[in-house]
Amino acid sequence: MQSIIKYSSLAFAIALLSTGVAESTVTVSQAHAATIESQAQDTASKQSSKTPSLVTEDQAASTISNFLQTASSQQIQAIQENIKASAQEEVDGSTTTVSIDDLSMERVAMKVISPTTLIVSNRSKGGVNKIKWHGNATKGNVDIYLSANSLNMAKQQGFNILAQICLLPLGAIGGLTGSLIRFALKNALGHIFTGVQAPFKKGRIFYFRGGNYKSWSYQ
Repeated sequence: MQSIIKYSSLAFAIALLSTGVAESTVTVSQAHAATIESQAQDTASKQSSKTPSLVTEDQAASTISNFLQTASSQQIQAIQENIKASAQEEVDGSTTTVSIDDLSMERVAMKVISPTTLIVSNRSKGGVNKIKWHGNATKGNVDIYLSANSLNMAKQQGFNILAQICLLPLGAIGGLTGSLIRFALKNALGHIFTGVQAPFKKGRIFYFRGGNYKSWSYQ
């Protein structure tokens, strides 16, 4: 009888031990699976952060405009430096032209705002921002080209943003002449913005002679 009891106790102990081992194995397997899943999620997240996202020119313009509302001075400066480095300069006799098209401007701005974002062209005709000096810049004989996109940005964000993002990187005009041109351009834009409620579809050229505003025409 005692042999039977001992045998039964031994069998029970072995059964308990087997159950504990099995449960431990299941727990370890579950923990290992959870670790693998967590690692896979981390890897996917890292890969996703490195994968470029695609946006259209219009989406990029909207993102840039919204970003400029709260951008720091350092971020503004970084965008200015990128635009200045990407601008094209041409000299033809006494005429000097510095320009950058909308797509190039948006791409260099997005390098500061969202470096992994790529812009896909979706406009039939790209706009251009340009400053053309006739003779010495201090004489104030200059034509300022503003694209429809830049006009819309200025209308939404104000003249100072336009000056910081577009005009200054393309070429600052110092002294009294520069002040007269900036003041005159700001006033001209103010009159135009009052009369045009819908978004601009065409860029415009503003003509200054002797630092005085003369007229504008479509690009």
